[in-house]
Amino acid sequence: MKREALQVDPSSLGARRRVDISELKSKFREAEISHELALDYDGTHYSDDKSLFRNIITEYNLGSGAYGVYDPKHSMKVKEELASKLQYKEKDLEELGHNVFGVSFGINVNRILQEAKKLYSGDIWKFFAIIYIAETMIHEAAHATYGASEPEAEREAAAFRSWALEETRAKKILSALNIKDVDLIQDLEKGLN
Repeated sequence: MKREALQVDPSSLGARRRVDISELKSKFREAEISHELALDYDGTHYSDDKSLFRNIITEYNLGSGAYGVYDPKHSMKVKEELASKLQYKEKDLEELGHNVFGVSFGINVNRILQEAKKLYSGDIWKFFAIIYIAETMIHEAAHATYGASEPEAEREAAAFRSWALEETRAKKILSALNIKDVDLIQDLEKGLN
C-alpha cells in the first residue's frame, strides 16, 4: 500500500537545518510526517531567524519517562561528540558560541504510541500519534530554542494543535495514512481539544 507523502513547501524551511530524527523513525516510521508537520507549522508562523528549529540538530528517542524532554546536558554531550569528530577543542567551542552545533531534545515515541492506541481504535490512532509527536516536538523545540517556560511551551503546543487540526490539514494527514473516512474530522477535533 503506497502512502501519499505529506509535502512541506521547501521555501518554508529557509535556514532551518536538517534534523536527525532517525531514532524516532526507527520506532514509528510516520514520525517523519510528524516532523514535516512541525516544520510546516514553524515555517508558516516564524521567520528563519525566529524559527523554533533553527538550532535543533537531533530529536532522539527517550526510552522511558516524560513525553518529551529538553536536557541541556544531553545537548552539550552531543556537541562535544561532534566537536571531537571535527577535532575542535573546548576553547574553539567557546569562541564559536554556544549554539554552533545546535541542540537536541528527546521524544518518548513508545509512550505516545501507547497512549494513542489506548485512546483510539482502528487506524485513527496513527493520526493522533502523528499529531501528539509533532506537538511534543513543538513543545520541546520551544524549550530548547527559546528557553520557554512550561506554560509558554504549552501555549505553543496548543497553538500547533489548533493549526494541525484545521480540516484541510487534517484531511491531508488522513490521506497520507490512506484513511478514507474523512468524516472523522469532527471526532478528531473533539479528541485533542
